[in-house]
Amino acid sequence: MARTSRTLRPPQADTPDLPREFSTGPEPRRGVTAEDVEWVDARGSFDAPYADLAGSRFTGGVLDRFDAAHGTLRDIEFDTMQIASLSLRGAHLRRVHVHSSRIGSLDLADAEVAELIIEDSRVDYLSAGRASAADVDVARTTFGSLDAPAATLTRVRFVSSSVDELDLRESRNTDVDLRGLDIAHHLDPRGLAGATITSLQAQLAAAALATALGVHVRD
Repeated sequence: MARTSRTLRPPQADTPDLPREFSTGPEPRRGVTAEDVEWVDARGSFDAPYADLAGSRFTGGVLDRFDAAHGTLRDIEFDTMQIASLSLRGAHLRRVHVHSSRIGSLDLADAEVAELIIEDSRVDYLSAGRASAADVDVARTTFGSLDAPAATLTRVRFVSSSVDELDLRESRNTDVDLRGLDIAHHLDPRGLAGATITSLQAQLAAAALATALGVHVRD
């Protein structure tokens, strides 16, 4: 009996639920709580590990460092931001939207992510080792390196995007759609298990997969 392919489920990610009017927020600090706040043209650094941020927007800023590691971010928008280092390591994210932004490094290692949209942006290095990420929608975004070893990825989609190097070693992929991601190099193509790619992508990855499996390919 022929095996029937299961329907690939798309991400169910909405843009943040933001207020019509924002207030002036507190100064960033460890453990700060802020809701319905807009930070415009921020400069320097935003140091707020363990922060609780909700219904807020960051727009037009140029930051050397944004640190909300181990914090909680709900309904957060990053709009036309330039951030050299964005640390969300171990954080809890829900409905976060990054668009028209340039990020040097984005650290999502050990984070719990639900409903993340990244579009029209550039991320030089995204690290998501051991992260749990569901409902992630990426469009028109360029990555230098995208590393997600041992991550749990559910309903993740890339559209009109590209990456120089992809590392999904030991990741657990469910409804991961890579058909819209132009991949220049696979660090370990065995990490593609469970993901969906095009026939052309499979052909391009064949040599790397053979090498990973110890197969000698010679003409």
